[in-house]
Amino acid sequence: MRVPTLENLRALIACEEGPCVSLYLPTVVGGSPDDRSHFHAELTRLRNQLAASHPARVVAELLSPLEALSTADFWSQAKSTLVAFRSQTTLAHWHLPLVLPERAVVGAKTHVRPLLTHLQSNRGFYLLRLNDSEVRLHAGSAFGLEPVELPLALDPACAKLQAAGPFAAAEVEASVGIDPLRRIRAIERAVAQVVSASPRPLLVAAPERELWMFRSVARFDDMIAFGLVGDLGHLSLDAMHARAWPVVEQHLDEQNLDVLDRWGALSGANRASDDLSIIARATTMGRVRELILDREAVVHGRLDRSTGTVQRTVARGPREDANVLEELAESVCLHGGEVFRLRHDRMPTRSPIAATLRW
Repeated sequence: MRVPTLENLRALIACEEGPCVSLYLPTVVGGSPDDRSHFHAELTRLRNQLAASHPARVVAELLSPLEALSTADFWSQAKSTLVAFRSQTTLAHWHLPLVLPERAVVGAKTHVRPLLTHLQSNRGFYLLRLNDSEVRLHAGSAFGLEPVELPLALDPACAKLQAAGPFAAAEVEASVGIDPLRRIRAIERAVAQVVSASPRPLLVAAPERELWMFRSVARFDDMIAFGLVGDLGHLSLDAMHARAWPVVEQHLDEQNLDVLDRWGALSGANRASDDLSIIARATTMGRVRELILDREAVVHGRLDRSTGTVQRTVARGPREDANVLEELAESVCLHGGEVFRLRHDRMPTRSPIAATLRW
């Protein structure tokens, strides 16, 4: 099943109107009878909640598509958390390998914040998997991998090599005098075309020879240093993700420090701030390029998205609902900015929030 993308969530944030149902339910890998029972119990509870304020027709339209998901094939795809959103215009659902807070709520908007923490644009990557006869590109996040179409145009000789298969490729290469670097350069150009349209770090997984050749010709601004040595073609997407994500996560954490250098350089030119009120107003105008949050901090309040003012409140409800910092992160995401969540001791100032601005 496809994994959620930042674009999916931006569409949900921007377009949905209530009532919206949001489900985050823990599951076991491969599903279990308890998972199915838990799912239907939550739908029954939500049905009763909706019936108190909405016509029976609206309740049925909202929940019937969710109930229809519950098939043997659906539960066989279970991982660690089932996430599902339903409004009168949208049905979206994913089985995810991460443990997320359990929630089952009805609201005016879909509740996407637990996903945003992992999906903001600085948490994505590409995985290029190649060997001497095969090449595949995947887009990845903390949640998993999904295939990406690669606009690869090979000349006839390289195409013959590609079609030969892993065991015959060396013989074809020798018999027709193919320069293997010619094929690698064509792959590099195709990958660059994809990456330039949507920049993310690139991780390459390949046998030692192909990995060395690709690195010798690659010209990417953000290529993960060492790559993965070996042919991962025999692995499932989940298994490939399990190999790739720890390497990518370390790279992304190191990148987080680069934003501090940018913040310091721009703060002297009035292009950065650590003032909550200023950042809130800039957020609603789409002026925040990079939002830097203390990932341990909570500021209780609500953001008025029309004026950019912040109203402080007393703590109520779940931690993320009461935290205006998370509301600002959601707004920055909606406007195409990036969000960086740092440890308290890495924040550039004593404020729990800082931002670089677009103008």
